[in-house]
Amino acid sequence: MRLIWIIGLLVSVTTAATASDPRRIGPFRLGMTEAQIRTAGTSSGMARARVEVPQKIDVMGLGIMSVSPMILDGLSGDKSAIARARLYLVSGRAAYIALEYADENKSRRDGWFERHRAPKSIQDDMMDLTWNRGGVVFHTDRFGASLHAVDWAGLKASDRALVSETGAIRVANRYFRQIVAQKAEVSLDFLRSQVSDWYASQSPGEYLDGCKPPASTSYTPGDSACDKDQKRFSSGDSAWREAPWSELVKDPRRMSPNYSYLIESSGSGRNTRIMLIATGDIDCDGKVSTLRVYLRHARGMNRQCRLDAGNWEAIDPLE
Repeated sequence: MRLIWIIGLLVSVTTAATASDPRRIGPFRLGMTEAQIRTAGTSSGMARARVEVPQKIDVMGLGIMSVSPMILDGLSGDKSAIARARLYLVSGRAAYIALEYADENKSRRDGWFERHRAPKSIQDDMMDLTWNRGGVVFHTDRFGASLHAVDWAGLKASDRALVSETGAIRVANRYFRQIVAQKAEVSLDFLRSQVSDWYASQSPGEYLDGCKPPASTSYTPGDSACDKDQKRFSSGDSAWREAPWSELVKDPRRMSPNYSYLIESSGSGRNTRIMLIATGDIDCDGKVSTLRVYLRHARGMNRQCRLDAGNWEAIDPLE
C-alpha cells in the first residue's frame, strides 16, 4: 500500500509540474530540438515530422525571423485529438508551437485558460484571447480549435523580440486579427470566382443583352455577427438558401463566419457593374472593417459574357 501511495504521489507531483510549466504545450515544449520534437510526436501517435524549407516569417507578430518549420499531422480519427502541430525552430530550438484540432471545444479552451493561467479579464472578455505567462505569449481562438504559443523570453534573450512582453500581446492580437482579415479576402475572392463563373455561363445574345449580373442582395447572413451568441454567423443560416446565394455559394462553409456579405449589381452587357462586399467587426468593438471588389464586363469581350479580374479596396481591414 505504501508503494502504491508513493507511486501515486510521484504521478501527482509530475502532473502538477507539467501543468505548471508554461513552456509545455501539449506533447511539446518550447526550446525543444528537432530530435526531441520527433520523439515527442512519435510518442503522441503523430505522423513522422516533415521539415519544410527554411523561410523568413513573422512569428506571431513579433517580427520577421529565419525559421525552420516542422509539421506533424495527427493520425487519430478522434476530433478531440491534435489534428496538426506546427513548430518554428529559431537557431535550432522550438520558438513557436501551434496546435490545431479538427473540432471546436470550449471545454478544451477553458482547460487552456486554467492550465496556462489566463487572466480573468481575458476569460471574461472573450475577444482578445492573448496573454503571457512565464515568458510565453499564448493565443487561442474563442472556440478552442487552436492554441498558439511563442517563446517570447527566449527570443528576447537572443535579441529577436524587440517589444516588451505587454507590447508583444498587443502585437500578437494585431497579428491574429490580420489572419481573420485574410479569411475575409479568401472568402470574397471565392465569391468573385463564383460570380464570374455564373456570369460566363449565360448566352450573350446578339448585343450582349443576355449578359446580366446576379441580383443585388441585402447583407447576408445578417447585418452583424456581434449580436450572435458566438460572435459569428452560422453556415446553416437560411439566408444562404435564398437567391442568388443558393446559386453562387453551394457550400456556405467556404465563407468566413466573422463577416457579412453583400452584392450590389446594375446594368447588363458592357454596362455591367457588380460590387461584392465583405464587412465585419472583428473584435465587436464598434470598429468595422470592409473589403470590396468591383467587377465590370471585360474589355474586348464582345461575344462572351466575361467579367474582368476586379479592382480591390480595403477599408480598415484590421479594425
